[in-house]
Amino acid sequence: MEKLKILLIFGGCSTEHDISRASAAAILGHMDSSKYEALPVGITRDGRWLRYTGPCSLIEAGGWEAPGYASPCALNLERGRLELIYGDGGREKFDAAFPVLHG
Repeated sequence: MEKLKILLIFGGCSTEHDISRASAAAILGHMDSSKYEALPVGITRDGRWLRYTGPCSLIEAGGWEAPGYASPCALNLERGRLELIYGDGGREKFDAAFPVLHG
């Protein structure tokens, strides 16, 4: 059985940024990796979207924006296209989105 790719969006510009990161880390820590592949995307306090590929512990601790772990991305805005677009032109499809944004 192929794993479902779940886009998990966290962070954001609100005052609840830190709470969103803690929630995202908890969700990632409990997600069944035999069924789901998580695609964490953090929104920085200044509104940049970054695809995160590092350890879950850095999300809650606040170090997730470190170079080497985060790369710029955006959602494809075409109707029905469930994919991330990267700064280098690469694309990655996902099956569902799980917004973990507060505030």
